[in-house]
Amino acid sequence: MIPFPPSGKLLMIRMGAMGDIVHALPSAATLRRAFPNAEIDWLVEEHWAMLLEGNPHVTQVRTVKRRDWSSLMRTVSELRERRYDCVIDFQGLMKSAAIAYFSGATRTVGFSADALKERPAGLAYRHRVDVPAAAHVVEQNLALVHAVANGALAKVEDAFEFPLPGSTGEATKAARPFPGDYLAVSPSAGWAAKRWPVEKFAELAARVDRELGWPTVINCGPGEESLARAISREGRTHVSQGGLRELIAMARGARAFVAGDTGPLHIAAALGTPVVAVFGPTSPRRNGPYAKRARIVRPEGVETTYSRSATADDIARVTVDEVFNALVDVSR
Repeated sequence: MIPFPPSGKLLMIRMGAMGDIVHALPSAATLRRAFPNAEIDWLVEEHWAMLLEGNPHVTQVRTVKRRDWSSLMRTVSELRERRYDCVIDFQGLMKSAAIAYFSGATRTVGFSADALKERPAGLAYRHRVDVPAAAHVVEQNLALVHAVANGALAKVEDAFEFPLPGSTGEATKAARPFPGDYLAVSPSAGWAAKRWPVEKFAELAARVDRELGWPTVINCGPGEESLARAISREGRTHVSQGGLRELIAMARGARAFVAGDTGPLHIAAALGTPVVAVFGPTSPRRNGPYAKRARIVRPEGVETTYSRSATADDIARVTVDEVFNALVDVSR
């Protein structure tokens, strides 16, 4: 157990990326349950700060610019001025660990070496927490919370909450950017092994239009226009372009959402939208959608790897029939 004053100041470090921030939201909610009078801040890259807008569990959202040395130094100086009692590094990188170390906090908490993306980062933590390597990222994050809040959490259960902007009130009522039922898809992903072939997305869109009568709305980020055009050749489709706010609105209004192991999938799952996750070599047990209304489609016999040099051969074995059947099942 790591002692933390009930009314102290605590900093969460999870700077990016989209899905990883979503998977850390229950940690903020659980910390707030355990320490209702604490000041709980969150350090995030400026690019992703909108995901924490209006979060009821976070006292202050503190930002840093990506790959900007002067911004990093300024941020560290500001953190030192806050005089945190505890910093929890959910990122596990050398950069995030260095920020934790130089923050001046009396307690720095992070994962043990086996769970770190960059093992030397563990040298920066005064307290290292063992987590099951095969556990879901949400559960790994909560293990860090338990290490800090063990005494309080004996009386308080984990809060599996994923508050995102516009989750309540008038914003929710006005969130449907397209009328009627529609399928939402996000064809892009971080690297090739996580991308289901675009021609299969196109075939799925045509079948959903033909058999379910739903158009398909395609999430299209910067530089992804060619993917959207390829899918748009089949069935009734619309393209949704814009930033995080538009993505959240599109995902919230969808009848169902289909994507690979990527941030938009986790946004949709967090919003309670039924999702179908198409997985290749990355582990759905560790990185899959953390939601009840989710179906995972993954070929048998796939070797788990997070190598960015892995090919798309495995994920390409997932058939349109498999995804369509999962979609019909989860959207009932």
